[in-house]
Amino acid sequence: MNSSQFNENTSLTIILPVMDEVISQQRTLATLEKDFGTSLRMIIVVCEKTTNESLEIARQYVKSREGVELLWQTRPFLGGAIQDAIDIVKTSHFLIMASDCETNPSDAIHLWEVSQKNPSSIIIGSRWLNANSFSQYGKARLLANRVFQFMMSTMWQQSITDFTFGFRVIPVQYARRIYPTSLKHEYLLESFLLMLKLGAVVIEIPTVWKARVEGVSHNVFKRNIKYLQTAVQIKLGLPKRNNANGGN
Repeated sequence: MNSSQFNENTSLTIILPVMDEVISQQRTLATLEKDFGTSLRMIIVVCEKTTNESLEIARQYVKSREGVELLWQTRPFLGGAIQDAIDIVKTSHFLIMASDCETNPSDAIHLWEVSQKNPSSIIIGSRWLNANSFSQYGKARLLANRVFQFMMSTMWQQSITDFTFGFRVIPVQYARRIYPTSLKHEYLLESFLLMLKLGAVVIEIPTVWKARVEGVSHNVFKRNIKYLQTAVQIKLGLPKRNNANGGN
């Protein structure tokens, strides 16, 4: 879709945390630039643990393009990076995704296209809408993920198939009405559930997941326990411990 065809009343900022991705980051940036053209607005989030090579790619990209900025995060971990970026978003919507290509960069434009037609909804990429959407995920991990998604769907009485995947277009009005305390990967679930409690309408589109080919995954399997704990606490309205110091 040409940028001139976008709904003039909405605008998008892409939030892209970067840690140790090199080739994947370059591919992601190239794909987003090709698909969004001059409408591309992006915040690339880096931290003290971002590798020198990854940081240099981000710096060079930001230096040569308007509408793209580099943000040094102050809160720790993935959730902290996203929250820091949301604080400075000036557009009506933002899209969260990864720079390791586990979120398919070619699908970002499709999420945004659907958002243009449904600007008050949250648009999420689901790995469970189509068969065979996971590559190199591991059988045990895949089964655990499927069971967890079913549990969430039942608990929240929603037909949503993917509660945890961090590939979403979100109206900024929702994000600024919630106060998540998680800072690690369970932030993705907590923030999503809090927006559901506000009455957010969710639309899913199919996407795929492929294991990163470089760097180290920062979302460990045992974090599923934290996901479940987070979901139960929110459902029951129980207070969550503030993790501002990274004690998540």
